[in-house]
Amino acid sequence: MEKLIIFLSKNIFRRNIFMGECGKNAVYFDTKENVPFKAPKTMFINSEKAAVANSFTPILVIALIIASRFFEGSSLDIVYSEVSISVLILISLFVFIGLTVFLELSMYFNIKKAVPATTEELKTAIYSNQLASMLQKSKAGESQRTMLGLVTLIVVAVLGWCIYSDYTIFTRYDLIGSSIYIKDIIFIVGTGLAASVTVFLLWINNPVRWITAVEKYQNENEVDQES
Repeated sequence: MEKLIIFLSKNIFRRNIFMGECGKNAVYFDTKENVPFKAPKTMFINSEKAAVANSFTPILVIALIIASRFFEGSSLDIVYSEVSISVLILISLFVFIGLTVFLELSMYFNIKKAVPATTEELKTAIYSNQLASMLQKSKAGESQRTMLGLVTLIVVAVLGWCIYSDYTIFTRYDLIGSSIYIKDIIFIVGTGLAASVTVFLLWINNPVRWITAVEKYQNENEVDQES
């Protein structure tokens, strides 16, 4: 398993990881050279606002699940046709592509302007990241990786659930001409959202690899967590 993780890290996952903010810079960690570097952060990187927004994410997911059940039998005055199906698919793709591109550019747009960063700047960036709340009482390690890995798996499972729901919708034998249910729209659009979040957690800003990078930093610098 360890060899598989090392192979994926070197050949599939991105080399540079966003670690957090330090002043007007975004700080990254080169997982190949094990060194930090920094670049001017974009206007969309703001740890405080991100923390507030992410606190509503679980609520949003729960709300969507409840809404899909609440509107189980509710339909619109629109029927499925080749046009309406195409529109729904395009909306889902727009949500997926638009949100994914926005997140990618927000965190890595200026990375080509990167210059070396100091250890202190890396430390500041680490503790500006909302994931640092997991490090208040212990150093980064296997327990944090396991927890964040489970969160990632849950998101992937939600994506699988949405894709399966979309499949059951689009493969109904009486689909064309039948009413479009509100829960169908929730699942179809939700697929695009879940796909974007999955890409974010696996590729754009993988939390498991963030914890691993922090662990390397702590092991090499013997950080005192209570300082």
